Amino acid sequence: MFSEKIGAKTVILAIAWIELAIGGATLAGVAWASVFSFSEKPLNILVFVSASSVISILLGAGLLRMDNRARRLLMFFSGWVILTKLLAGIGVLEFSGELIKYVSDPLKNAISVIYHAAVIFLLNSETFKREFGDTRRA
Repeated sequence: MFSEKIGAKTVILAIAWIELAIGGATLAGVAWASVFSFSEKPLNILVFVSASSVISILLGAGLLRMDNRARRLLMFFSGWVILTKLLAGIGVLEFSGELIKYVSDPLKNAISVIYHAAVIFLLNSETFKREFGDTRRA
């Protein structure tokens, strides 16, 4: 497995920093757009996006500390993200007023689903579980 060649800990730290960057950039973007009235998002979407950003930041920080709860919660959160992307893709959920308008929604959603599926796959593997001291079988 590639993770053993470059080191599971390196991959975990990369995921942690990606989560911190995603959460931080999104939260900063929501704050910026709200302060300068760039956002057309309804309040419920702003709250949802802001809460998701804070969760991403907290999970990234937890991974940096090698907290097994953060690993397990990030897998759940990644599943939640995939579910919301799929539901949005089939029209069950609708998100309007995106902050990032120069990248198409299908491309953003595909990248998000691929990233979060990879996170679930990697963090649930025995190699990564051992890094967190989780010796239980899934």
